[in-house]
Amino acid sequence: MRSYVKTNVAALAMALSFAPAWAAPVGTAITYQGQIKLGGVPVSETCDFEFTLWDDLVATLLHNQVGPTLIFDGQLGNSRPVRVVNGLFTAALDFGSTAFNGDSRWLQIDVCCSSPCSPRFTKLTPRQPLTATPYSLQTRGLFVDTDGHVGIGTDTPSAKLDVRGATSTETLEITGGSPLDQPLAGWGDNTFGQVNIPAGTFMAVAAGAVYSLAIRSDGTLVGWGSGSFGQINVPAGVFTAVAAGLAHSLAIRSNGTLVGWGLNNDGQINVPAGRFTAVAAGGSARLGIEAHHSLAIRSDGTLAGWGSNGLGQIDVPAGTFTAIAASGPHSLAIRSDGILFGWGLNNAGQINVPAGTFTVVAAGGTHSLAIGVDPTPGDFALVLAEDSAFKPGTNTWTILSDRRLKNNVQPLIGALERLLQLRGVMFEWRDAASQGARRGTEIGLIADEVESVFPQWVGRDPRGYQTLTIGGFEALTAEAFRDLRKEKDAQIKELGNGITIVKARLAKLEALLAQSPIPQTGGAP
Repeated sequence: MRSYVKTNVAALAMALSFAPAWAAPVGTAITYQGQIKLGGVPVSETCDFEFTLWDDLVATLLHNQVGPTLIFDGQLGNSRPVRVVNGLFTAALDFGSTAFNGDSRWLQIDVCCSSPCSPRFTKLTPRQPLTATPYSLQTRGLFVDTDGHVGIGTDTPSAKLDVRGATSTETLEITGGSPLDQPLAGWGDNTFGQVNIPAGTFMAVAAGAVYSLAIRSDGTLVGWGSGSFGQINVPAGVFTAVAAGLAHSLAIRSNGTLVGWGLNNDGQINVPAGRFTAVAAGGSARLGIEAHHSLAIRSDGTLAGWGSNGLGQIDVPAGTFTAIAASGPHSLAIRSDGILFGWGLNNAGQINVPAGTFTVVAAGGTHSLAIGVDPTPGDFALVLAEDSAFKPGTNTWTILSDRRLKNNVQPLIGALERLLQLRGVMFEWRDAASQGARRGTEIGLIADEVESVFPQWVGRDPRGYQTLTIGGFEALTAEAFRDLRKEKDAQIKELGNGITIVKARLAKLEALLAQSPIPQTGGAP
């Protein structure tokens, strides 16, 4: 019985339906994404699925299945299974044109991984809610195929995201996320077979002295070339980053932990505990100096270094960093503000880092390279990142606000009182990983408290957690200042009236004193 399959199915992407590019009405198919975990670790294998749609969250005497049972079963021969990578899966589902009539719908998912399974499928709970609203959408120029590939300006996307057209690519830059799966090429010296590229598609690659490493599309590692120190004996598991030194290797697992293998004469594969986001392996035998060391960026952005330190190459600087590079005798890192740092051997000026801000860095035997940031904005108008968005060169956003577009315009009353009911707090996320690995103290509001004051700001995500979308804050602020001004003006007026009364009374007293001189006292009569 495959009951060990622990699942965490979440609506990571809304159940949307898209027509072919440039078509008007949408079809009846939807694209659904979810996540499967086994013992807290994302599954990476090919799985069989059954999807059914229901009109109730739980099984009752009155509940009914809506539409057909959709089967993705490799054992049947007439349908193909679904590939699960790092726990994520995508399936195109078509329950027919009458499945979504405005009533609530729930998706039941049954799964079988590492088939054959007994019993055939494991039922995942709870059922996942689907909304009917997205199916009324119409799109122009956006297409999703049955493999989950997204095309903008094309109905034949050739990658996970395929944008066609100069206009789009000049006005949108997307950073972060997972690299696209691509074939791998190799060239140069092949004495040890280090450029004999294996078949498949890959997400990341690293080159050692005479060997190579790569992460496949499913997150598994592969190594080839010289393996005299075990440097290509890659470990099992799912990985997100890999690095190769002179003869030692490092990689970051999907859960953020480090693993090292290969040559260990300087302790360069004695990896530290914790969670990490980037790794670098240094190794060199030039100039009569053999040195092997390793660097990594922790999940909080700080640096860790271990291995050979004869030249100070693991004396990492303080601060938070976004990129690292390691040679045998020297190290480089880019701080969160873009400033470049170098430490270790400097016989050729390799750590005399230039001024400016940078995004990418690389370390050679006795030289260094970095990609700088142009201080002048480029032609793109919007940059999207994992947890933010910005417009280079300006902090303003444009919205439609023409009076001709608005009806039922009413004055905003009690803005100050309503804002004063909000409570600003400092807090830390319970699950930092689910919030883009944001750690430390945050400042914000609590949606549960905001709902009683501004209910239109509060929504819910597919899991039922409350969300905040703050709108109209500028108008509230303007009216709150106006309320403060009125309150202040009234107080000033009241104070002025009081002063006027006091002045009048004082003048009256002075007049009385002038009319009745105070008798003067002197000596004896």
